[in-house]
Amino acid sequence: MKKYSFELEDILEYKKLDQEQAEQEFAKALSVENEIQQKIEYIAQQYLITKEKFNGLYSIISINE
Repeated sequence: MKKYSFELEDILEYKKLDQEQAEQEFAKALSVENEIQQKIEYIAQQYLITKEKFNGLYSIISINE
């Protein structure tokens, strides 16, 4: 005996698979965003360290001192 199937069941199943795929892609995008954010924070820290190191220097000669 064949199982009865509604006409929209295939569409709902496709929508479910499509949503799962979208959620996986979203998770990947969040991971990449997090990685980029960490790099930006590292660059900002390095910028502040460099700015503090060279604060008050007025010539290239004083950098070597």
